[in-house]
Amino acid sequence: MVIIYRKIPVSKKLLLLFIIFFSILVLNTIEITEENKLPDTTQEVNKITFSRENGKLILHISQNRHCLLATDAIAYEPYVSPYGTWIAVETQLLSNLQIIRVYRKDMKGCYHVLQYPFSTKVWQKIAKKQGFIFENVIHPRMQFIKWIDNEHLQIEVLGEVNDRSIDEKLVYGLIDTL
Repeated sequence: MVIIYRKIPVSKKLLLLFIIFFSILVLNTIEITEENKLPDTTQEVNKITFSRENGKLILHISQNRHCLLATDAIAYEPYVSPYGTWIAVETQLLSNLQIIRVYRKDMKGCYHVLQYPFSTKVWQKIAKKQGFIFENVIHPRMQFIKWIDNEHLQIEVLGEVNDRSIDEKLVYGLIDTL
């Protein structure tokens, strides 16, 4: 067997090397983007449902799992963050007392209320800013307005103190509360 060696011009060698290099680059890019692709959380968020019975707020998540969120209110109105990592819940404790509780998703898929009550922290911040004592607020109410992004929400804080009304809209970062 005789191997005939033919000389390939330099320009064709460079073109061949370029094609091989480009092919390797494209194949690696496709593999990387598939591996690092962010999961579609909208389906997961859409699977979250709630039931309210006898003062309890129960979270129903996929695979027939349930988590008890709260047991102490007249009414609840939950709002799930865009990526499903947080839940803000308007909670009516008495006929004239309405707060917002914030729950964070854990590794098992259930949600737990923040250790430091979100509503207390918000009221203390407003009281300090406006110079009144939080305990003197009459008819304190908090209302959820909307999620700004996955970690910021907009709320409205209402109440009366020392014959003046409080009506503030705030954007609050949840990472700041940890």
